[in-house]
Amino acid sequence: MALDLPDGWKEQLPDDIKNSGVLDDIKTIDQMATMVVNGRKLQSNQISIPGEDVSPAKRDEFLLDLQAKIPDLVYVGENADLNKLYDRMGRPKEATEYKLPDIPDPLKDNFAGLSAKAYELGVTDKQLIGLTDTILGDYSASLNKQAVDMDATNEAMKKEYGEAFEDRKASTANFAKQVGFDDRFVEAVKDGVIGLDNMKAFDKLMGGFESPGPRIGDDPGGDGFDHMTPGQAELKLSEIFNNKEHPYWDGASPAHDAAVSKVVELTRAADKGKEVSEAEKFRDALAGRG
Repeated sequence: MALDLPDGWKEQLPDDIKNSGVLDDIKTIDQMATMVVNGRKLQSNQISIPGEDVSPAKRDEFLLDLQAKIPDLVYVGENADLNKLYDRMGRPKEATEYKLPDIPDPLKDNFAGLSAKAYELGVTDKQLIGLTDTILGDYSASLNKQAVDMDATNEAMKKEYGEAFEDRKASTANFAKQVGFDDRFVEAVKDGVIGLDNMKAFDKLMGGFESPGPRIGDDPGGDGFDHMTPGQAELKLSEIFNNKEHPYWDGASPAHDAAVSKVVELTRAADKGKEVSEAEKFRDALAGRG
């Protein structure tokens, strides 16, 4: 049986508590005890929000206490562990679990470390797939544009050179290789993607490197003697004359006659350089006189 509180018990309390209204319904000791116990329980779960003038240490203490009492609340401030947030957002458990589409061979090196970096940054599987699809879409559009541009360039050069188009590409590519352009550019010439204006510019340059035989680059076969400048011809002649084992010196060799013919070609090419200097030829070519 609950014990009633004595009459006038609230009169002994301070005015602010007595008049607060909180105790108006309290009539028994059981009710008082229940209120005290529930209040203590509530107090243990309460979090006091610090004021603006709180110290950094007290603020950190508050944030840790907040995280402990509300585990689903993710703290994203300084030095926060964001892994729980990333996991809840949909990040895979491991970097290897990202479901990427098939990557074209030319781009595989670019994507090699992408999954690991995405995992580190907390990117979700859906987000990474969306980014990858965008990259692959741009890559595909770029390839399509290149194909269209290549077709247009080839059509323009076919119209310019007619049936000689394929031979012109081959000779220009060979010339580019002879004068020192890298393999990628040479392949671009072979594919016909350097543009009509550039091809015409090469025509002028090739005209400035004449030899007694075909223009440099016109004949992609043989030993390449027809593609030499006078200076290159002189160097090759020197190599032959200093090599007594060369077929040129062996009248019994099956290759002797061909070697003699080549020496004649090289001699004519070398002599051509004495008539007009290479610098003058180059200037004439650039001026359109080649």
